[in-house]
Amino acid sequence: MPNLTDEQVLALASRGLGARDIAHHLGVGEPAVHTAVARVRRRLDARSLDHAVQIHQTSKEQS
Repeated sequence: MPNLTDEQVLALASRGLGARDIAHHLGVGEPAVHTAVARVRRRLDARSLDHAVQIHQTSKEQS
């Protein structure tokens, strides 16, 4: 299973891509993307991938 970084997932999700589109864009399977999304959501304590993107963008603006 490829190692997807949190930054890869958040960057693509911030462009409006969902898990299937992220998998297609990176050339990986959907299970790898779902695992990475779950990790991002846990790390940011987010309700959804969209919520994780909002949290991430807010934290970047504040720094």
